[in-house]
Amino acid sequence: MNLDTTAPILIYAFALIINFVIFGVPVMQLLARTGHSRFWILIALVPLVNIIFLWVWAFKRWPIDV
Repeated sequence: MNLDTTAPILIYAFALIINFVIFGVPVMQLLARTGHSRFWILIALVPLVNIIFLWVWAFKRWPIDV
């Protein structure tokens, strides 16, 4: 592999890590505060499923309300 093919991969990996730190960590804290498992953050990695989950999660009864 030369630098021409690895540079875009490294930039993409770096962007994913930054994106996770900016958005993933706060969402994990919100999930924990509402009584959900922090592993639900993995749903955010699946396109379309994350949008459906967001709507389901917003309108369901939260464990903290029970």
